[in-house]
Amino acid sequence: MLLATDINVLRKLSELFVNGRVKKRYLALVHGVFDREAGSNQYHIWDYPLSKTAGGREDPVGKDRRVNCITRYRVLQQSSRYSLLEIELITGRKHQIRRHAKLSGHPVTGDTRYGSKKSISYLRNALSYHRLGLHCKCLEFVPPGQKEEVRITSENPLTDMDKLLSGDGLKM
Repeated sequence: MLLATDINVLRKLSELFVNGRVKKRYLALVHGVFDREAGSNQYHIWDYPLSKTAGGREDPVGKDRRVNCITRYRVLQQSSRYSLLEIELITGRKHQIRRHAKLSGHPVTGDTRYGSKKSISYLRNALSYHRLGLHCKCLEFVPPGQKEEVRITSENPLTDMDKLLSGDGLKM
């Protein structure tokens, strides 16, 4: 969460977001494993075109005109059923990470809009996992009136996501 205490600063920060001048990095805990080795530091791309409006579980691409969308990701860690990804948005569309993850066959854990009802029920009832497995870990931007870039990182330990991943028997 980014807060502004002055309305003018808020407007300028909003302009940075609208104009794509804020670099955002996320952690996502997704279903499934990747063939790639965790920790290789190699980034990969999801580049599924998406409409501006999201269609939900049955149609994550959406029904409107599709535009190019790019999401970079790398595998940080994997268990037998889940993968922890670091994600960087190159473009920005509504629910882009969640939609790209679904289209790739690796929906975000706990995603009530794009995930399967069966997996959500299992996570909640069997494992007491009640969150969306997506977390913004870093924002980078040049604040209004300054010349140096600022990096804001979240120190949140993500205990629910860590617990689900580590409790599943680590693979890599």
